[in-house]
Amino acid sequence: MFRERNGNGRTAGGRDVGLSPVPPRFAPMPLRCLPMHDVPDAEKAAWAALQAELPFADSPFFRPEFVECAAAAHGGVEVALLEGGGWLPFHRDHRGVARGAAGHLSDFEGGVIRPDAGFDAAAFVREAGLKAWRFHHLVGGHPGSAPHAMTLADNPYVDLAGGYEAYRNQRRDARSRLFKELGRKARKAERTHEVLFTLDDRDPAALDWLIEHKRRQLRAMRVWDYFNVPWTVPLFRECCGRRGRDFAGLVSTLRHDGRVVAAHLGLRSRGVLHAWTHVFDAEAAALSPGMVMLCRLFEAAANDGVTRVDLGRGHEGYKARFASGTTPLAEGAVERSALPRLAQRAFYFGRDAVAESRLGPPFRRIVRKTRDAVRTLRWGGSGAGNGSPSPT
Repeated sequence: MFRERNGNGRTAGGRDVGLSPVPPRFAPMPLRCLPMHDVPDAEKAAWAALQAELPFADSPFFRPEFVECAAAAHGGVEVALLEGGGWLPFHRDHRGVARGAAGHLSDFEGGVIRPDAGFDAAAFVREAGLKAWRFHHLVGGHPGSAPHAMTLADNPYVDLAGGYEAYRNQRRDARSRLFKELGRKARKAERTHEVLFTLDDRDPAALDWLIEHKRRQLRAMRVWDYFNVPWTVPLFRECCGRRGRDFAGLVSTLRHDGRVVAAHLGLRSRGVLHAWTHVFDAEAAALSPGMVMLCRLFEAAANDGVTRVDLGRGHEGYKARFASGTTPLAEGAVERSALPRLAQRAFYFGRDAVAESRLGPPFRRIVRKTRDAVRTLRWGGSGAGNGSPSPT
């Protein structure tokens, strides 16, 4: 049983929240683990075919191409090949703990696994020779996950299945004044500037601009600088080098008089676009270029066949204003030994209980600083705080 908590998660007791039950605890589960670069092409083709069929795994983070990019950017990326039908990519650290293939940049985690494959998370840890499998963004509906999920958080998304106009009308029906406000600012910018939005900006300088300005933004906000992790930029560049229909990295830009004022890096897999990171020019903040860019992005993406844009875990205000709905992401751990397993459950239970009390705000600040310190030790980087700023 796990807790589902409000704020960064929700309290659920034992009710069904979209995570699949596990098979019997000690059921055999034959598998073999290979470095990603050793996975045969036939296995990657079967993986890609299954990913296209599974609704819970339609995000670009589940594509073999994304895992190839992660493996090219840094070492330690492996794939567990399940004989029952499934592929689970992960990063194995020096202590034998598995996490998402792209570490802190894995906005969605999990494997491409048939629902009837008999996946057992505890057996995976045991058969792969791991001490633990720890996740922070395990996608809802993932087979064999329920007993190991300790809290849930939300992934806000934009529903473009009916087209951009239908989405905008839905937000208006929800009494959102967002599009009226942004339309006014967009018209103001057009009166004084030549405005150009590009969905797929292939100018290499566009990605460089995004990285430079994002780093400035992180430093100004005293947020952990994940660009100090040596393989962050290589991962971004690897993804942007992919241009397939099934997987592509897209840099989108908004320009005023030829000058970039906002940029977005997303990952696309057919009809799903994931908003990975974005930034705006602080000097143009009065015109809300980041928010205007996202509106243009949603409209252009819908016209190009995108039916959903995932905004990623987080409770930033702009996500709530744009979101059509949310899907669950689980946080938890599968520990091989009993003591770490009890410690993990005690930590999550205590954290959630205090966060929901009057001590919540100062406690959350302590948790964020502690988490950043751990991230710095694990991946590199510096700074304080956690989260991403509004793309004003």
